[in-house]
Amino acid sequence: MKKGLILLALTLASLLAIFGSQHRVLAAPPESTPVWRAQFRLIVADVSDAGTDDDVQIQLNAKNSTWLDYARNDYERNSTFTYDLNLTNVRSLGDITMLRILKNKTDAICVKSMTLLINKRAIFSEVFGNTSGTCLWLDNGDGHPSSFTASSATLRAHASWKGFIQPAVPTTLTRTELESRIAGAVGDRIKTNALMWGDAGYNLFGRGVEVTPKSAKSVHVDLDLAYNLPGPYNPEVDVDFDLVFSCKGGKITAKAKNYDAHLDSLVYDYLKNLLPVWGPKLLDALTGSALKGMIDALSISGQFGGSCPAINVTSDANVVFSKP
Repeated sequence: MKKGLILLALTLASLLAIFGSQHRVLAAPPESTPVWRAQFRLIVADVSDAGTDDDVQIQLNAKNSTWLDYARNDYERNSTFTYDLNLTNVRSLGDITMLRILKNKTDAICVKSMTLLINKRAIFSEVFGNTSGTCLWLDNGDGHPSSFTASSATLRAHASWKGFIQPAVPTTLTRTELESRIAGAVGDRIKTNALMWGDAGYNLFGRGVEVTPKSAKSVHVDLDLAYNLPGPYNPEVDVDFDLVFSCKGGKITAKAKNYDAHLDSLVYDYLKNLLPVWGPKLLDALTGSALKGMIDALSISGQFGGSCPAINVTSDANVVFSKP
């Protein structure tokens, strides 16, 4: 009898533990949780006319926005792509007060789903559907809205937000991540001037952003851009610079140096005014903005005991931070 009661008690305890773990209330992450990377994954529906050639923008708060533009054919039907977002005025989760997607002009896009990733982990997603009647149509005509907004309350009510677990700050900045961060910042910026990404047909040589090793603490960055002129020909604007990593007093920095630009000689007179505008100061600001969140988080992470880490650029152009 006594053994039976003990067995029953153990069985009940096990069931309660299992039930409790499956139905526990998820604790939302603190609003002060640092954000060192924000990404937006867009899946365009596989329906007729779902793709667009219009511009698409993402906003995380009233003073934060990113035009999504990489050196690729963006927003094609049945496509999936993840974009790096600007971190201007976003330093912690508390700074994310919305997720808004909007577009200009009248070439509609139909969104199958969208996902917000913070520090490489999904924190919110919305699935609309993959038929013309269920996907999210965005337009400035045909009765469709031009934007869709998930409010602060909607974001924080999502299961992924409630269950978000902050990862450790990565100690390696890979070439792929570095190229994507720079592409996100440059793509957003060129929406406000006559520059554009090079065309694969005649002035895009490889990736739009190419990062290669330069020295033990620096990488070389090559941007394949073009100037948007009337007519079929968009002349090449090739921009090169070095990104130098350093540390002082435990604070890591990344600076753009050794700027150089190669302009198509046939239209030099059109382009020469770009040189002082699209120059070292702007590139330093763009790369600094693209990397600041991670570098700041890495500096205060405590992983190096408050000291400066050793910095090493590998043969694959990965930037590795390690204990000195």
